[in-house]
Amino acid sequence: MLTDKFNRVHDYLRISLTDKCNLRCMYCNPIDLPKGYFAGALRMTAEEIDQIVAVFVKEGVKKIRLTGGEPLVRKDTQEIVERLSKYPVELAVSTNGVLVNGRRVGRQILQDGDTVTVGKTEFKYQQRS
Repeated sequence: MLTDKFNRVHDYLRISLTDKCNLRCMYCNPIDLPKGYFAGALRMTAEEIDQIVAVFVKEGVKKIRLTGGEPLVRKDTQEIVERLSKYPVELAVSTNGVLVNGRRVGRQILQDGDTVTVGKTEFKYQQRS
Protein backbone atom coordinates (compact mmCIF):
# COMPACT_ATOMS: atom_id res chain seq x y z
CA MET A 1 0.00 0.00 0.00
CA LEU A 2 1.34 3.44 -0.93
CA THR A 3 1.14 6.01 1.87
CA ASP A 4 2.67 9.41 2.37
CA LYS A 5 4.23 10.87 5.52
CA PHE A 6 0.73 11.86 6.74
CA ASN A 7 -0.45 8.22 6.39
CA ARG A 8 -2.76 9.03 3.49
CA VAL A 9 -3.32 6.07 1.17
CA HIS A 10 -2.60 6.66 -2.51
CA ASP A 11 -4.39 4.15 -4.72
CA TYR A 12 -4.86 6.32 -7.83
CA LEU A 13 -2.32 6.74 -10.64
CA ARG A 14 -2.46 9.32 -13.45
CA ILE A 15 -0.37 8.65 -16.54
CA SER A 16 0.13 11.37 -19.12
CA LEU A 17 0.51 9.58 -22.45
CA THR A 18 1.45 12.64 -24.47
CA ASP A 19 1.74 16.41 -24.39
CA LYS A 20 0.20 16.61 -27.87
CA CYS A 21 -3.39 17.65 -28.48
CA ASN A 22 -5.72 17.94 -31.47
CA LEU A 23 -7.06 21.30 -30.25
CA ARG A 24 -5.27 24.59 -29.61
CA CYS A 25 -6.77 25.47 -26.24
CA MET A 26 -4.92 27.03 -23.30
CA TYR A 27 -5.08 23.83 -21.25
CA CYS A 28 -2.69 21.77 -23.40
CA ASN A 29 -0.84 24.70 -24.91
CA PRO A 30 -0.14 27.22 -22.15
CA ILE A 31 1.06 30.54 -23.47
CA ASP A 32 4.09 30.66 -21.18
CA LEU A 33 5.78 27.52 -22.58
CA PRO A 34 8.33 28.23 -25.30
CA LYS A 35 7.59 26.76 -28.76
CA GLY A 36 9.04 23.27 -29.02
CA TYR A 37 9.29 22.88 -25.24
CA PHE A 38 8.48 19.15 -25.39
CA ALA A 39 10.26 18.53 -28.72
CA GLY A 40 12.65 15.63 -28.48
CA ALA A 41 11.50 14.68 -24.98
CA LEU A 42 11.63 10.97 -24.35
CA ARG A 43 8.30 9.20 -23.97
CA MET A 44 7.66 5.93 -22.18
CA THR A 45 6.88 3.06 -24.53
CA ALA A 46 3.74 0.95 -24.15
CA GLU A 47 5.91 -1.79 -22.65
CA GLU A 48 7.48 0.61 -20.12
CA ILE A 49 4.06 1.92 -19.11
CA ASP A 50 2.88 -1.67 -18.63
CA GLN A 51 5.92 -2.46 -16.48
CA ILE A 52 5.54 0.55 -14.20
CA VAL A 53 1.79 -0.04 -13.85
CA ALA A 54 2.52 -3.62 -12.73
CA VAL A 55 4.65 -2.21 -9.90
CA PHE A 56 1.99 0.31 -8.83
CA VAL A 57 -0.79 -2.30 -8.92
CA LYS A 58 1.30 -4.57 -6.67
CA GLU A 59 1.58 -1.60 -4.29
CA GLY A 60 -2.20 -1.20 -4.12
CA VAL A 61 -3.22 1.14 -6.96
CA LYS A 62 -6.91 0.59 -7.78
CA LYS A 63 -7.56 3.28 -10.39
CA ILE A 64 -5.51 4.43 -13.37
CA ARG A 65 -6.39 7.50 -15.44
CA LEU A 66 -4.80 8.06 -18.84
CA THR A 67 -4.39 11.75 -19.60
CA GLY A 68 -2.44 14.02 -21.92
CA GLY A 69 -2.56 16.49 -23.79
CA GLU A 70 -5.11 14.40 -25.60
CA PRO A 71 -4.30 10.73 -24.94
CA LEU A 72 -6.25 9.46 -27.96
CA VAL A 73 -3.87 11.17 -30.42
CA ARG A 74 -1.01 8.91 -29.36
CA LYS A 75 -0.62 6.22 -32.03
CA ASP A 76 -0.21 3.32 -29.57
CA THR A 77 -2.99 4.29 -27.14
CA GLN A 78 -4.98 1.22 -28.15
CA GLU A 79 -2.02 -1.04 -27.32
CA ILE A 80 -1.54 0.71 -23.97
CA VAL A 81 -5.21 0.30 -23.03
CA GLU A 82 -5.14 -3.36 -24.06
CA ARG A 83 -2.04 -3.95 -21.91
CA LEU A 84 -3.49 -2.15 -18.88
CA SER A 85 -6.90 -3.81 -19.14
CA LYS A 86 -5.42 -7.02 -17.73
CA TYR A 87 -4.97 -5.40 -14.31
CA PRO A 88 -7.72 -5.45 -11.64
CA VAL A 89 -8.13 -1.65 -11.67
CA GLU A 90 -10.62 0.94 -12.82
CA LEU A 91 -9.17 2.26 -16.07
CA ALA A 92 -10.27 5.77 -17.06
CA VAL A 93 -9.41 8.14 -19.92
CA SER A 94 -9.49 11.95 -19.76
CA THR A 95 -10.22 13.31 -23.23
CA ASN A 96 -11.63 16.34 -24.99
CA GLY A 97 -14.05 13.92 -26.67
CA VAL A 98 -13.29 14.83 -30.28
CA LEU A 99 -11.83 11.41 -31.15
CA VAL A 100 -14.10 9.25 -28.98
CA ASN A 101 -16.72 8.41 -31.57
CA GLY A 102 -15.92 10.38 -34.70
CA ARG A 103 -12.85 8.41 -35.78
CA ARG A 104 -11.58 4.85 -35.49
CA VAL A 105 -9.27 5.64 -32.57
CA GLY A 106 -11.88 6.10 -29.88
CA ARG A 107 -14.08 3.24 -31.00
CA GLN A 108 -11.20 0.76 -31.04
CA ILE A 109 -9.84 1.79 -27.66
CA LEU A 110 -12.95 2.27 -25.57
CA GLN A 111 -15.15 -0.63 -24.55
CA ASP A 112 -18.70 -0.52 -23.20
CA GLY A 113 -18.64 0.63 -19.59
CA ASP A 114 -15.23 2.36 -19.71
CA THR A 115 -15.00 5.68 -17.89
CA VAL A 116 -14.34 8.71 -20.08
CA THR A 117 -13.84 12.23 -18.76
CA VAL A 118 -14.65 15.10 -21.12
CA GLY A 119 -13.71 18.40 -19.54
CA LYS A 120 -14.72 17.95 -15.91
CA THR A 121 -17.58 15.53 -16.57
CA GLU A 122 -17.24 11.75 -16.34
CA PHE A 123 -19.25 9.50 -18.63
CA LYS A 124 -19.62 5.75 -18.99
CA TYR A 125 -18.91 4.97 -22.64
CA GLN A 126 -21.54 2.90 -24.44
CA GLN A 127 -21.40 2.03 -28.11
CA ARG A 128 -24.61 2.37 -30.08
CA SER A 129 -26.09 -0.85 -31.40
